[in-house]
Amino acid sequence: MTAPVRIPFPVVDEVSRHCLQEEEPETVHIEVHLPGLLDRARLRKAFLEALHRHPRILMREARGPWYRRQYEWELTPEPDVEVVTFAPPGPRALLDART
Repeated sequence: MTAPVRIPFPVVDEVSRHCLQEEEPETVHIEVHLPGLLDRARLRKAFLEALHRHPRILMREARGPWYRRQYEWELTPEPDVEVVTFAPPGPRALLDART
């Protein structure tokens, strides 16, 4: 297995990393309103294909000692977590998903 490609953090990422707070995680929320029934497997597959077309989205902070002076991104072959989740249906589904 080859080592993942590593890219040094630019200044913007360095500043952003030091401003992170546990109360405000870095996540992306995309809200999709579709007419009719949803094919969950097809939507998951479409998102995964989109991630592979834009590989910079699959970058994560490379592991290293806590005392390192420079941070790096590394390109992963696949997402670390499930990229598409679905809120359980119900009268508060939209509110719960946004929360």
